[in-house]
Amino acid sequence: DAQEQVKQTTRELTAEERRQREKLISAYEYRSAEIVERADGEAELVVLRDDSKNAADMGIERNSNAQVVAEKERLARESSRMAHQKKVEREKELLEADRLRKEKEKRRTMKKEKRRILTGKAQALFEGITRGDRMSLARAITLVESSRADHRKQAGALVSACSRVQRPKTLRIGLTGTPGVGKSTFIESLGMLLLRKGHRVSVLAVDPSSARSGGSILGDKTRMQDLSVAEGAFVRPSPSRGSLGGVARNTMDSIILAEAAGFDVCLVETVGVGQSETMVADVVDMFILLLQPGSGDELQGVKRGIMELADLVVINKADGALELPAKLTRSEINNALHLMVPRRTAWAPKCLRASAVTGYNLERVWDTVL
Repeated sequence: DAQEQVKQTTRELTAEERRQREKLISAYEYRSAEIVERADGEAELVVLRDDSKNAADMGIERNSNAQVVAEKERLARESSRMAHQKKVEREKELLEADRLRKEKEKRRTMKKEKRRILTGKAQALFEGITRGDRMSLARAITLVESSRADHRKQAGALVSACSRVQRPKTLRIGLTGTPGVGKSTFIESLGMLLLRKGHRVSVLAVDPSSARSGGSILGDKTRMQDLSVAEGAFVRPSPSRGSLGGVARNTMDSIILAEAAGFDVCLVETVGVGQSETMVADVVDMFILLLQPGSGDELQGVKRGIMELADLVVINKADGALELPAKLTRSEINNALHLMVPRRTAWAPKCLRASAVTGYNLERVWDTVL
């Protein structure tokens, strides 16, 4: 509109005047001039700033601003592209890490499954154990006790398979006492009682090994003549091989095998060396300590060690001439038990008299265990 007003109010101009007028019009376009009305009513273009280079400078500034904007847009696009590329690389790294983790878990699972696979001899023993075959159970325990590397691998797979067999819960009873207290005789009498009640009984007896030759007599089974040949019973002596705590290194594995064979009562007889046999208490449900009449006074009874871990104390050989000393020993042990803190909050240790030879009080002992 400003240009039209200027054109309408101008006369025929010379070339110099036309150039001047074009400069003024250009200056107006860049806000360096404005149109004012003269007194005679004609419009006139007035330069606000006398700067002949204003239009050119404004053009340069406009171009410079456009370049800055373009550079900013380019940097923004570059930053967005790099951020997207980093995101894609991060996703690739996460996918690769997840793939490696899955492959590692797969290899570990395959390795475990490979260890669990029963082949040859181990498979035959497993089938025999699940049928309740005592011969297969004896051979399986021999395999577990072997120190050969190939046997250890087969034994691990066999024990793992037997641990997954669904059987009724077995009652595990540990028995310990000093040598000569009558552990083997007591176990035979108690085992025969349980057989008459319809239970299947397994006995795992740990025999001491020689510190010089490494051999073991394994003579506990000879004292269980009736129980070892009875139907529904299984008696297995094992050497301690220098293991401390009263049990052998593979006693827990033997218990698992016996449970898989269907024996619902497992009696574990320890070596019988005295107050250091405490490991057996960790693998059984009931820990019975056998004592004989005249085995010590109250001071001996309050000594820490095996006494504070016993759930039931039985004074064996309470018959004949030892009946009265057995009563005195029971009284002293009861006084000592009152001074000890029970290891189970729901059970207080008890002391009973019994006789493995005559069968006196064995029923009461079993009722106390239950």
